Amino acid sequence: MGKSDVKIVLNREGVGNLLKSAEIQQVLKREAGGIAERGGGDETEIYVASSRAVAQVSTRRNKGNKLLKAVRQ
Repeated sequence: MGKSDVKIVLNREGVGNLLKSAEIQQVLKREAGGIAERGGGDETEIYVASSRAVAQVSTRRNKGNKLLKAVRQ
């Protein structure tokens, strides 16, 4: 079976539902919490945008790019 014999068709509605699902929101909440803890974040927010769930971590003091470094850990 060559590479050209394989065709994958995504179920766009299903993928969209997955990206907005409660399970994905829980993963984002856990990851955002870890980033906030490592980077001195003051606040995390999880919300559903038009196409996917989004996590946001914010801080009032970002000395030394701590949040950015926390993402890489």
